[in-house]
Amino acid sequence: KEAVTWAVYNESGSRVVYPAWNNDEDGPLVLWDTENREEILRLHGNDFDYGGGPEWLQDGSSFIVAVFPSYTSWRGKVYRNFNDEVPYMGGFELAQISFDGKIKRLTYLTRDYVFGAEGISLSNDNTKIAFWLNLNYKSGDMDAERQLAVLDIRSGEITNTCLQGGDFPYPPIWSADDNSLLVTVSNIRKNENKVLIVDIDRQQAAILAENAIAAGWLDE
Repeated sequence: KEAVTWAVYNESGSRVVYPAWNNDEDGPLVLWDTENREEILRLHGNDFDYGGGPEWLQDGSSFIVAVFPSYTSWRGKVYRNFNDEVPYMGGFELAQISFDGKIKRLTYLTRDYVFGAEGISLSNDNTKIAFWLNLNYKSGDMDAERQLAVLDIRSGEITNTCLQGGDFPYPPIWSADDNSLLVTVSNIRKNENKVLIVDIDRQQAAILAENAIAAGWLDE
């Protein structure tokens, strides 16, 4: 038997993604066909607290998620989520998973670094992913050096804004026009969070509030 703590459906409700907790595996992410009531794909090894949960594209054709290329369970079983021979230093990559379970790898930074794409956030037009770039990933690491970055899904180009993150990677929040991000730079130990607005194209940031956490944009 497997326990499900949350689930994310696509627009039509024909597909759902959820972590399946059981005694043998460490919460693998399952893609399920709700119409035919069958499992399509199982991805092993996830860091939902720091990596963030899956996000469906608006048309429901695929979702983006942070994926470990290789993962060793607590029982010592090794799983390979990507069918490639790319060297692996550790950590997890960004990936796009199709409606029928095909995996498209979007980043290759674990080839050279113990990389984590933390706090992932899909843009409204579904062409970019904002995330916290961590090149020395450790699970639950509050002392990691992380910087705000944006991946262009179509070109594969990563833009590092060089904005330093805090001790927890709160997901950035896209503006309606996808030109700006609201980000929380946290200091949980001292309870001194800051909320900044970041202009992506100009790579400029300004503090909007202190002792606060970004929750969203208000439309006029």
